[in-house]
Amino acid sequence: MSESCRKVWMFPTSPRSPDKLKAELTLLARFAGQPWNGTTQAEFAEARVQTPGFKTLGSLKRPGFTGRDRVNRGLQLLGFVYLTPDPSGLAITEAGQALIDAPASDEIAIQTVFQRQV
Repeated sequence: MSESCRKVWMFPTSPRSPDKLKAELTLLARFAGQPWNGTTQAEFAEARVQTPGFKTLGSLKRPGFTGRDRVNRGLQLLGFVYLTPDPSGLAITEAGQALIDAPASDEIAIQTVFQRQV
């Protein structure tokens, strides 16, 4: 294969399991419409720590980094959230809302959302 035909794929390693993205996105939806800054990033990280089911706590010394890391990797890369520089800041996309709304028991609906975003 020639060099010009190669495509590099990047896929987030945070979280390690895509199964966690739905729960993180549901939690993140509380912050939709707010500026995505150090304060809201830290608040999201702290809310995540207090939510049952999340085993890893991230960086307790730098909660803003943890919040930013969780959103900027999987959720934003897959198009579930959109970050704007204006005061409205964080927005859940149509695909993100579809993932939130998909019943946890409906694996096919969840897989379909992921497949369309990849």
